[in-house]
Amino acid sequence: MHDHIKLLAEGDVNIVLDQRLSLYLVSHESEVTEIWNSVVEKNDGQLYNAPLCFFSGVEPCGNKWVMRVFFGEYRHFVAQRNGLELGLTPLGVSGVVLCKVEDEYCAVIGTRSESVTLYPRALEFVPSGGVDDTALISKERVDPQCVLTKELEEELGVPQDAIQKIVPIAVVDDCVGGVVDLCYAIFLGDIHLLKKKWCAENNDEYEAFECVPLRNLQSWLRSTPPGSVVPTTMVLAKMLKRVLALASLE
Repeated sequence: MHDHIKLLAEGDVNIVLDQRLSLYLVSHESEVTEIWNSVVEKNDGQLYNAPLCFFSGVEPCGNKWVMRVFFGEYRHFVAQRNGLELGLTPLGVSGVVLCKVEDEYCAVIGTRSESVTLYPRALEFVPSGGVDDTALISKERVDPQCVLTKELEEELGVPQDAIQKIVPIAVVDDCVGGVVDLCYAIFLGDIHLLKKKWCAENNDEYEAFECVPLRNLQSWLRSTPPGSVVPTTMVLAKMLKRVLALASLE
């Protein structure tokens, strides 16, 4: 396991929404508002609040895992990053797009834009993103895969109906980035359609994409400069053979 990454769970995870945890944030409302207003002013008003999902914990339950989450707002996270200790860990999703090229599976890897907050210009599996209220199916149900498919369309231009299968991989804690990620493999079809889609998209998060055959993936990653690959990607790359077996597609 990578030094910066903790593997919290493997396989499928049931998500439990516990909004009682959101009440904790109310007690810090005045401090959060003061910090938020100050940060917005420093950014000339170019900062926008939105709902954001936070990780509370994950534990085994029978042959599955149960994860507890709750919703707050982006301004709570901003307040924490500016000195107010709230104990918040944002929940994210990380996907590994797998598509066939001449009957061989390849993984799509993107080069992150220089303008992103975490890991600028680093290589990573796509798509990825924070879990927002797109995942809120009802007052009691959260489905992070909704965020995953939205990010896939935004980052690669691939619509949901092009997805053949989504397979849960793991829950990982990026100790450096301060984010817990739900990780999935996304199986797509024809690579030529995929390339046509992503070349047509204007993308603010990624500078380039490439497909790497899975048989060459480990050697390809080892050939990259130290620190140039997002830690979560390094960990997931070692788990893909098992994922293919679980998906009955190997």
